[in-house]
Amino acid sequence: MLLLPMLAACNRPQPTPVPNPTAMKQFGERLSGGYPSPEALVDAALRALHQRDTTALIRLAITQQEFNGSIYPEMGRHYPAARDTSQQAREFVWEHQYLSSTKAMLKGMRATGGMPLQLVSIRHDERKDFGSYQLLENPVVRVRAEGVEKELTMFGAIVAMRGTYKLLCYREPDAD
Repeated sequence: MLLLPMLAACNRPQPTPVPNPTAMKQFGERLSGGYPSPEALVDAALRALHQRDTTALIRLAITQQEFNGSIYPEMGRHYPAARDTSQQAREFVWEHQYLSSTKAMLKGMRATGGMPLQLVSIRHDERKDFGSYQLLENPVVRVRAEGVEKELTMFGAIVAMRGTYKLLCYREPDAD
């Protein structure tokens, strides 16, 4: 089975601290419905988890139009398998990513849905430049729930595009 290395961005552990988001370079077009910072994006996700709102969680991730028009065409800079820009390749990668992401989102919802979660911090592995956007890979979100801090790893890479932020995908949460 063909599995693109770019999808590993949704499943790699060992993140490092996130730099100040205002210091990040800004590229390309704005993401539809994007948030002004990674923190604002994750806050929205935590509210949606608390409310068990799957529609809101889906809206926090990139759309198929954003993937096909902005994300996939530049993936080939770092991932040779993404250099095939045919419609068939794009559709295959989108479908695989979307289905994997939806499955991971639902698992995350089962694990943390309904809990009031307060954002403490975000850190990530690496920031990769793709020209018109950047990926903040493997974010780990530290939250406080009922006075206890814990880490959530259900969020895949965060896309940063011209001052807006959305999730590339959800990833399966690490076991506690």
